[in-house]
Amino acid sequence: MGGAEALSGWLATLAQERRASDNTVEAYRADLALFLAFLGRHLGEEPDLAALAALRPADLRAFLAERAREGDGNATRARRLAAIRGFLRHL
Repeated sequence: MGGAEALSGWLATLAQERRASDNTVEAYRADLALFLAFLGRHLGEEPDLAALAALRPADLRAFLAERAREGDGNATRARRLAAIRGFLRHL
């Protein structure tokens, strides 16, 4: 299973089981789409479950550093990190 498929499953869980608002689900979808696209560039291929399980703190720091260079503020990066943590815990 690839990262995109895992993301779809997690978003469905957020919406249905956790009853997250549409705005929350959309924000997390956007955050994680950025993260998965970054990992595709960072790792050289679309991440699968094994690649996601093997992520190190340095990989997350690299993503957050890229987002800071792109102009994300502290609060935005914190929200993105919260989305990533929830997604990885779900997996």
